[in-house]
Amino acid sequence: MINHRQVYQVIRQALRKGTDKKLVKNSEELRAEGFGWRYDGLGDWQTDAIFERLQGLGIDTDQHRFEEQARAAGRCFELEEQWRDGTDIDDRTPWDDFPFLACEELWRRLTPQLLCPEIVAARLEQTIERLTEDGDSQALDVGHEGIDAAMVLMDYLERHPAEGRQKAFDEVLGCSTYDFGEWLVDIALDYGHDHVERVRRIAEVMSETEYAENLWTDLACSLERAGLCNEAEELVERNLQRWPNDVWVRIKSGDVFRDLGDTDTAVQCYSTALRLASTPYDWEGVAERFEPLLSGLGRCEEWKRLKQKHAKPANPPIIPFSSAPAGASREIAPIDPKGPIGVITSGPSPQIISGSPAPSFPNAKVGRNSPCPCGSGRKYKKCCMGRE
Repeated sequence: MINHRQVYQVIRQALRKGTDKKLVKNSEELRAEGFGWRYDGLGDWQTDAIFERLQGLGIDTDQHRFEEQARAAGRCFELEEQWRDGTDIDDRTPWDDFPFLACEELWRRLTPQLLCPEIVAARLEQTIERLTEDGDSQALDVGHEGIDAAMVLMDYLERHPAEGRQKAFDEVLGCSTYDFGEWLVDIALDYGHDHVERVRRIAEVMSETEYAENLWTDLACSLERAGLCNEAEELVERNLQRWPNDVWVRIKSGDVFRDLGDTDTAVQCYSTALRLASTPYDWEGVAERFEPLLSGLGRCEEWKRLKQKHAKPANPPIIPFSSAPAGASREIAPIDPKGPIGVITSGPSPQIISGSPAPSFPNAKVGRNSPCPCGSGRKYKKCCMGRE
């Protein structure tokens, strides 16, 4: 279900793109009326001014009691709900959004040590958006900043027992339109060789989550790229024992053995992966590695036989959108630019996707472990991945 924070993020992303002319026009009008904070946040407001406005809305809080209230609530959403109890804020005006924005802003300023899902999500969002805007020209900074932000998430998850970390992580995901799990996987694979110990921490903390196999196999690749070859080989063996039938564990294990010069074991890994491949995406992932390896070994005929024996899987059937489960959507429903941020004028909830805003935005990237946008309820990697 869509929440207030996700709608706010979608609106901010749409304004940055500038493609929704009506939204841009109405935001300019509201800025002229003094309501620009609805789109720009409360970063330029003085703390005393925020509390004064909250009190003017009938909310019982002040700077001296905020930390106590935050600790008791545990997270921004709960504190905002407590603030609203007993108030009669007109939900037809922009001021209805003020407690939501004020709570998160004050939490960041006054109790940054109290990590909660909203604050962790905000830190990750800021990092992703800043690095996306900067582009690829500062690749080293991308690695350092991305890993630093990931450590904040790890700090939060480590406060929960291992068996509760998936739920804790899902709560962070529920605060955003980004798939932070897929983002972690990308960070670990792309920059892990420069941050081996921190990527090891990510893998260990996430060991009981749905991203475990991705992160442990990426750690093995990072170890090999960092020159820690023996440790990389040992980890690959453990990964293969833990996830013997995961096609991408086999593929990435083959990558490690190939780069270590153990072509026989690499061939075995890729052969098994080819047999396990159940989607066009998986099959192509094996083929783009396996064919050149066999070709370089002078075994082109072997590849032809294997390709014939394990043909590329057909695309999964397309599920008509009309039969998708309730709540699934390819587009963000219309939002009233002048009404409260949390109000959607019509239509179903947005689908949450990976590394990019919700699907109504072009060039969106869907993570392998994200819900498939077709609405089937299956993970993308098990459904429509590679069909495009």
